[in-house]
Amino acid sequence: MTKEKQVLGAERQERAGRYVWATRSRRSCLVTALCVILFGLSTVLSVARAAEEKAATPEKATEEKAATPEKAAEVKAAKPEKASEEKAAKPEKTAKKDKEKAAPSGPIFYPQAPEQPRIQFLRTFSSAKDIKAKASGFKKFIVGEEEKDESITKAYGIAVKNGTIYVCDSGQNRIAAFDLKAKTLEYFGKGASSSLKKPINIAVDSEGFSYVADKGLNCVMVYDSNGQYARALGDSKKMGPTDVALLEDQLYVCDLDNAQVVIMDKKTGQEQRRIGSKGSGDGQLFQPTNIAVDGDGNVFVSDTGNSRVVRFDSRGNFVKKVGEIGITPGRFVRTKGIAVDRARRRYVVDAAFENVQLFDPEGNLLLFFGEPGNVPGGLNLPAKVIVDYDNVDLFKSNVAPGHALEYLILVSSNFGVNKVNVYGFLKEK
Repeated sequence: MTKEKQVLGAERQERAGRYVWATRSRRSCLVTALCVILFGLSTVLSVARAAEEKAATPEKATEEKAATPEKAAEVKAAKPEKASEEKAAKPEKTAKKDKEKAAPSGPIFYPQAPEQPRIQFLRTFSSAKDIKAKASGFKKFIVGEEEKDESITKAYGIAVKNGTIYVCDSGQNRIAAFDLKAKTLEYFGKGASSSLKKPINIAVDSEGFSYVADKGLNCVMVYDSNGQYARALGDSKKMGPTDVALLEDQLYVCDLDNAQVVIMDKKTGQEQRRIGSKGSGDGQLFQPTNIAVDGDGNVFVSDTGNSRVVRFDSRGNFVKKVGEIGITPGRFVRTKGIAVDRARRRYVVDAAFENVQLFDPEGNLLLFFGEPGNVPGGLNLPAKVIVDYDNVDLFKSNVAPGHALEYLILVSSNFGVNKVNVYGFLKEK
């Protein structure tokens, strides 16, 4: 704003102030005179004024209520992660009650009506109960008490391959494998000399080998298709892995300690090159936590410390950065998981907003989905997002009538009752 406009604005405010105060002065004198002459009418005026204030109350309350979500969003986005964890880690029993109370009567779409829905929440996986059929009363009578249900305590990294959803349970330092076809839940990553210490993220190749980024061991632990330990990759003294991604025979590792992406041979662990350097400039990273690699070898890094997403090409050259710190849509506070679909759209988790923002290939915001809390489709300190095209048929029965799935979107949450939410990206009509 120019100085002349500032001066002009000040003059207008001063004139307006003089007018208001002069008007109030004349009105005061008039009221005084009327009160002296018509004192008997004062009671009637008081009653009328009271009725008028009562009528205005609903409108005021409505305005205050309408303003509440925006204010709450600002406070929520700015709160520390510790506060988020305290809120998210409330007792499981209370969380389930909240979920039951808020259960919707129909499908959950994003965006909501009257906009055309593009994403639908399908279902949640948090424990064996979410995949196994409930035993009948007769079976419980014959066999006895049902087997104790085992739940994921702190979900982080997720992967899906051949009908199985793999989840890094960093609360119990193991990998949970939900076999959607066999309807079983198995665990691996525990062993005398091959136990996980702090599994953060996971990737699974075409042969069923799991590559687990373990920040506690500072290496990538590899397990075969049966969950048996195979080998460890990376030098624990030179790397602090927090995420992994696969492209053919290459393994991409997000190195938090050195603020780089390490590219190595997935079988031998031989390091090939590194991408990025520590800092906040173009091509630099500060506390990177998650990565994604598209079919052309472009690398997308969730640059958490800088509240943005950084893109490198297949040769490791800086291409573009998207986002900055802020509490409005299109900005970030605490970026976490990132995924890229076949149309090059980017999905970015923000643990502070507790949602997922969807961007087009140029970095323009398209929409966001998910919401805080223990409601169906809700997120509670979300961590990872992945996109899957190969297991769509397993969720067709969960799609609302009149819609069809193009691919799946899976999002994990550290806390709450919804450890892994499955959403569907809907085909255009």
